[in-house]
Amino acid sequence: MPVPKSRKRDTKLYDLLEVSPDATNAQIAKAYKTAAMKYHPDRNPDAPAEKFKEISAAYDVLKDEHKKEIYDQYGLEGLKEGMGAQSNGASSLFDLIMGGSSRHQRRHGKPKGESRIIPLKYTKQLIIILKVTLETLYNGETQSVTFTRKIVCHQCKGSGCKEGKKRIHCRACHGQGVRMGISRMGPLTFQQPIQCRECDGEGEIIAHKDKCHLCHGDQIVEEEKNLDVVILPGYSNGKKIKFRAENNQLSGIEPGDVYILIEQEKHPIFERINEHDLLIKMKINLNESLTGFKRTIQHLDGRYVLIEHPPDHPIAPNSMKKVPNQGMTSMETHHTGDLIIQFDVEFPPINFFHHSNIIQKLESILPAKPVLNVASEVNLDEASSMIDHHKEPHSNKHRAQKAYNDTNEENDDDDDQYVDDDDDDDDDTDQPQVHACQTH
Repeated sequence: MPVPKSRKRDTKLYDLLEVSPDATNAQIAKAYKTAAMKYHPDRNPDAPAEKFKEISAAYDVLKDEHKKEIYDQYGLEGLKEGMGAQSNGASSLFDLIMGGSSRHQRRHGKPKGESRIIPLKYTKQLIIILKVTLETLYNGETQSVTFTRKIVCHQCKGSGCKEGKKRIHCRACHGQGVRMGISRMGPLTFQQPIQCRECDGEGEIIAHKDKCHLCHGDQIVEEEKNLDVVILPGYSNGKKIKFRAENNQLSGIEPGDVYILIEQEKHPIFERINEHDLLIKMKINLNESLTGFKRTIQHLDGRYVLIEHPPDHPIAPNSMKKVPNQGMTSMETHHTGDLIIQFDVEFPPINFFHHSNIIQKLESILPAKPVLNVASEVNLDEASSMIDHHKEPHSNKHRAQKAYNDTNEENDDDDDQYVDDDDDDDDDTDQPQVHACQTH
C-alpha cells in the first residue's frame, strides 16, 4: 500500500519533547529524560498520566532511526500505514499519541510493553557524620552542616555549550557512540564494538571554542551546600536525619538524599546507658555513706539538682540509687528517664587510725565484732599479719608454667608428674569479672 505523503511536516512528537525537528539523538534523549522526570507519576503524582504516556510514545519513535525517518517524511499517519502490522505496538502507539482507542486494544487490553513506567534514576546517597555533645542531645539544638556537592551548571543549564552553540557529531565514531575494536583470544582475532573514548559513548562532542566558560563543557559545577540540622531533645546516638534530594545533581538524573548521622561524643561526667537514663559516678566518704549527706549535681542544662540521702540508710560501696525523672527527655516519645548514681565509698586513710583512742571510739559506736570461738583441741598456727597484695598480670599463669617447667627438669623420666594449669587459666585472666548489679 502506498504511503501517503503529508502536506505539512508533522512535528507533534518533537513538540511533546520540546525539541526542534533538527535536534540530535543526544538532545532528544536528554529532552526525554527531562520531560519524563517532570511528568513521572512517582515524582509528580498530580501530573496527567496521559502526558507521561505520550512522552514515552514520542521517544519510542524518535529514538529509532527507521521510525524517525518515516515520521519525518510522512508524519504520524504515514508511519502508521508504513509499519502496518509489522509492529505489534504500532496501532496502540498512535492511538496513544492521537488520543484514540484501537479495536485491538479494546479486545485484548493494553499490548505488552506499551507505555512502560521507567523507574527514576537517582544519584548516590550521602551520609555525613555529625558529632555532637551529650548537652546538645539533652537540650536540643540547630547546627549547620556544610558540604560540597555537584549541581547542573546554571550558566549553560546543563548543555555544556555556550549560548547559541550546539554539540557536533563525533568524527571518531560518526555519531554512533561506539567504535569497532580488535580483540585477540589466542590465535583468534575478532572485532567487537567498544565505547568511543572521544565522546564517552554519547556520539556528540563540544568543540573547545563552544564550551561553556563556567563548567568547561562538563555540564556540572561544584558548590558549597549548607544544611540546618534540627536536633530535637532526646535524639539517640546513631539517629539519622534525612534531607531529601540534596545530594549531587546530574543531567537527567534525580538528586539523591543526604543523611545526617548523629554521633554522640563521650561525656566526662554523664554516661547515657540507654535511650532515656543517665548514669553518673559519685564519690562519698565513709561518714557520708553511714550518716547521710547532701550534694548538688550540675545537670546537662546548667541547673543544679539537690541530692539528699537520709542517715538511716547506709550506702554500700558500688551501690546504685536513682533520681526519678532526671534523665533524658525525648521530644519524640515524650518519655523521661532517670538519673542513676553509682557510689564509690572512700575509706579513711591509714594515718586516720593513728589518733589516740580512735579505735576505741569506733568500737564503742559500731556494731560489735564477732567473737572468735575455736575449740580447745584445735591446733592453731601462730598469728600471721597481712600485707597489701598488688596483683601482677598473669601471675598465677606464670607460676603454674614455672612449676610445670621445674617439674619437667627434675623428672625427665617420669611422665606421670605434671602441673594442670587449667584451673588457673579459668580463675585468673586480664578480663574483669562480671557481677550482676543490684536493682536500683
